[in-house]
Amino acid sequence: MTDSVSVNWPWRLDIEPGTVIKMPASASLTVNSVASIVGTAQQPIVFEAAFAGSQWSGIVISDSASGSVVRYAQISGASTCLTVQGSVHEINRNLISGCGTGIMVNNGSPRVENNLIVENRSYGIYSYSSAAPKIRYNTIDLNGAEGVYFYSPSASLVLENNIVTRNRVGLYAYYGSDFTRGYNNVWGNGTDRDSGGDSYIKTPKATEQSIDPQYSDNDRHLADTSPSKAASSDATELGAYGGSVLLPLPTVNPVASPTADTEATLSGLKAAGTGIALNGITVVAPDAQTSWSLPVSLISGTNLLALYAVDELNHRSDSVMVRVVRDSSAPTISGSTPANGARVTGPLSEVRLRLSDSQGAIDYGQALASAGWPVRLKA
Repeated sequence: MTDSVSVNWPWRLDIEPGTVIKMPASASLTVNSVASIVGTAQQPIVFEAAFAGSQWSGIVISDSASGSVVRYAQISGASTCLTVQGSVHEINRNLISGCGTGIMVNNGSPRVENNLIVENRSYGIYSYSSAAPKIRYNTIDLNGAEGVYFYSPSASLVLENNIVTRNRVGLYAYYGSDFTRGYNNVWGNGTDRDSGGDSYIKTPKATEQSIDPQYSDNDRHLADTSPSKAASSDATELGAYGGSVLLPLPTVNPVASPTADTEATLSGLKAAGTGIALNGITVVAPDAQTSWSLPVSLISGTNLLALYAVDELNHRSDSVMVRVVRDSSAPTISGSTPANGARVTGPLSEVRLRLSDSQGAIDYGQALASAGWPVRLKA
């Protein structure tokens, strides 16, 4: 890249596995629509500074963005690697390192799972009061300030199955409400737990550890003798490589979008013995069938649907993101040739209209057939 880039509706950002993106100093990548930044374990997507010693601004998923996915990416060299705002975004299986702050969650309920968040100069994760992230199965190590800083956290926040080690402060909460937490190993930090007001964060839950997790390499894999090897809520290991009983990804058949309908029927295939969860709620119970179907009510505007497979042991697959736009408003005339109010002195063979629609693409045939646009000619 040569400068900052913003991706706005109706465009979307899709980056292929193995792509390496070098960011110039102070540049940013801002997503105002939807992004699929999805690599693979063998071919991660890399974001890095274009020049040694320079610093770019980072990736911003804004309030106006629909559910985006950042998976198997390596992000480094930015003032803030990743800023997340609004919606239900998936941030998982990434390496977040060498930035000022690793992940900044301003609002929304992103799923921050199975990431290595290490060796950032300041915070590993910073979560603001209007945010309710689900922070699970991350390894947060050797960050210069707090491993996780909660600014007036809400009771709907979740912190489970993480390893938080060797940061200046492990967990810090500035006032706010206690939240769902447990099965974390918080050890070896300058101060493991601290607060700027209410002291709930200083008291570990009965399921939590404070013991050397025994990293076996620079990628923070756990040694076979690690006390955190089977200490998670589902008896897998804590940290970035835990909870890794990944179910096969379900398929979703194409859905019409935009649509004027108030309900859409989602359907597809799944593995036998699994069910389907929609936006975190199981809506198709695990069964022996390999096909699935369910009706979904649509609100006016953009409907973001995160679907994944689940089983009876609470294992899950990665998510499939589906975006359906319910277009409940007619297009408007945003311009014309001749212009509105123009005086035409010669023969007029045609009038051209420019249509706009704030909610979706325009079906021009249907619009012209049914709208009955009034064109008044004055002498």
